[in-house]
Amino acid sequence: MIASCPNCAVVVEWPTAKPEILDKVRKFGATCFRAIGSMDPLSFRLRYFVAILLVTVIIAGLLRHVLHVNGGFSREEIRAGALMVIPVVALAIMFFQRKRQR
Repeated sequence: MIASCPNCAVVVEWPTAKPEILDKVRKFGATCFRAIGSMDPLSFRLRYFVAILLVTVIIAGLLRHVLHVNGGFSREEIRAGALMVIPVVALAIMFFQRKRQR
């Protein structure tokens, strides 16, 4: 499959998935779900951490795609904006944690 970005015309060739690769992915997924499902209740936080981590990665990818394709921003502009937001988010987290402790 050949795909290209409508904004920057970068052409990417995606190979089609082979059956043995799909089998490996299924086995890995089954192993991960079995490990997560067999956790004791004390590792309740770990489950939420893994779920939140997975959701944030998916959302970040979707936002980057939407901003690049529909918004017309270049990859460098998206990266610069994300790096500028990190200190703001860190300060907000520290502020709200201190406010909650009082």
